[in-house]
Amino acid sequence: ALVTVSAPQDLTTLAGDIAGRPVRFWPGESMREWNGLAGVGLDAAPGSIALTIQGTTTSGAVATAKAPSKKTA
Repeated sequence: ALVTVSAPQDLTTLAGDIAGRPVRFWPGESMREWNGLAGVGLDAAPGSIALTIQGTTTSGAVATAKAPSKKTA
């Protein structure tokens, strides 16, 4: 699935994790807009899965956020 993140300030890096698998992000049109691809195995049970993202700002501050996502059958 395509994941789009809009940050309140410029980020130098953004990484994520969903169901124990890495989510790779790349910057969009600005350093506040990032896109990533998240994949969950077909053998994963349907239901809620937490997406965790961690970004680093241009000043070096690190922020982490969790967002619920859902796998359907």
